[in-house]
Amino acid sequence: MRVQPVNFYSTARIKTNSASKILAHQAKDSVSFRAVSVLCKTPSDYRNLSDMQKDELMNKFLVAFHDNYYFHPRYRQTHPKFIDDFISTAEEIAKNYKDRRIISVGRSPCAFLETAMMIPNGIEGYIKAPFSGSWYSSLNNSGKNPIYSVVKGKKPSIDNMINYGINCLEAQGITPEIIINDAIKKNKTVIIDYIESGASIVSFIDVLTAWFRNKGYTREQLLNSIDIVAIGKPTMKKIEGINIKTVGKEDYGSFTYNNDQCDSAFCGEYPSNQWAKNSPPYDKEGSNAHLVRFRLMDYLSSIGQLRNDK
Repeated sequence: MRVQPVNFYSTARIKTNSASKILAHQAKDSVSFRAVSVLCKTPSDYRNLSDMQKDELMNKFLVAFHDNYYFHPRYRQTHPKFIDDFISTAEEIAKNYKDRRIISVGRSPCAFLETAMMIPNGIEGYIKAPFSGSWYSSLNNSGKNPIYSVVKGKKPSIDNMINYGINCLEAQGITPEIIINDAIKKNKTVIIDYIESGASIVSFIDVLTAWFRNKGYTREQLLNSIDIVAIGKPTMKKIEGINIKTVGKEDYGSFTYNNDQCDSAFCGEYPSNQWAKNSPPYDKEGSNAHLVRFRLMDYLSSIGQLRNDK
């Protein structure tokens, strides 16, 4: 069981600096500290930072993010339990899916998965599938059988969907053969997303289907080889006949939107109208993502929950 932390927003690293002091820290050798923060990607990197470097990074975090950002100190006034719920969701992902391959659909799940890699007994990694928008509209997204219709002119070509699978998923080391073989061994691949209407996940399944068929497999084989996991509490119970599993208690929609607005996402944006022109930006992070990663590791370290084996 996770040790109950001191308030996330009153850890020792956060100081009551005056605005002038913060700005002085921000200005001081900002290039070199930016380089340090970019390298701070793992708990091992964090532990190698000096206290001075940690203080500098915290001050850069405070300056970079506006007051209503979810990980900013002032957010405690309206959502005091958010960080505990956030970390609990990451722990739930690690507990249930540590030994599975995990594909993050779009940018929304990434912050939870990054956190799940930082905690003891956490996951070892995940596959980023940059995926923005959808080509379906929801006619009925409640109950057991949601109904969707294709929005005219939005669905990408089969070739573009196949190339997405090759250029994005295979480039990160996963193939239809691997997904099927894992399922045979009782380790279905986890497709995780923040699900509202479900239109985005249904669109993503279209892409996976085209990719599978190009390799000689069927849609049925695909659907029998994956689990769909929703962050939060979606209204529907099934998508494409697959029972939806859930993690987390909150509706995290406003957090995922806020995370994107602050340019702190851990994965690039990739709408389907860019697929034919640009490579998938699965390794492109927002300019402030490194500060969020540091912020989370600093907090986990303060409560004794930063993993020590990585």
